Amino acid sequence: MRAPYTEQLKLLELQPLDTELAKLNHKKKTLPEVTTLAQTNERAQKLQRLNVQATTHAADMTRELKSIDTDAQQVNDRLELQSKRLHEGKGSARELVALQGEVKRLQLRSAELEEQQMAMMEKIEAAQSTVNKVHAAQQATSKKIEELQERLHTACTSIDADIAALRSRRETLASTIDAALLAEYEAVRERTGGTGVIGLRGPVCPELGYELSPAQWDELIKSDPDEVIFSDEFDYILIHLDNS
Repeated sequence: MRAPYTEQLKLLELQPLDTELAKLNHKKKTLPEVTTLAQTNERAQKLQRLNVQATTHAADMTRELKSIDTDAQQVNDRLELQSKRLHEGKGSARELVALQGEVKRLQLRSAELEEQQMAMMEKIEAAQSTVNKVHAAQQATSKKIEELQERLHTACTSIDADIAALRSRRETLASTIDAALLAEYEAVRERTGGTGVIGLRGPVCPELGYELSPAQWDELIKSDPDEVIFSDEFDYILIHLDNS
């Protein structure tokens, strides 16, 4: 492949812009707020599940208490009625003995249900306390999410402005480069993950820790400046800067 040497040199102006763009995009993706926000959103989801569980548990116990209350009311109504009949002393001796036995059983059942009511109310109080704690945690987490989103938006806005300015410069420069050469540069960058061209005054590129073989270095320095030379490894476009 051939391309004017002056066109190849433009790639060395383009590469640092692409490198800086990659750094800015990486910085945007790895902002501390991104990780913290993701973790906080996970906590919010966990709290929502806990809220459903706690609210459901409290509601179940409230329904159970209502059932106990209904039973207690029925027992107490019956106890009141039968105690009144026993107090009046109407009926045969046998009937009064049976009535007395029923009143005693109703009294025991009433006391038992009262204990159940007290125990259930304590459980409901504890369950409601859990619900309240979860609600408080949800509110605090929601507030933290809002703060993180605002901070992330501010940070991203600043980075996006830098990215937009760099892209504008890149597009302006790229529009002046030979289309085939630019396409080859982009293809190399895609394969290597970012680097498309290397400018060399000697066989070693300190920035990349990359060294040409003696044979390739000899090929580069002796080649026609308008000949596009690719490295043996990674296919970097190589430019001998002493040709400038």
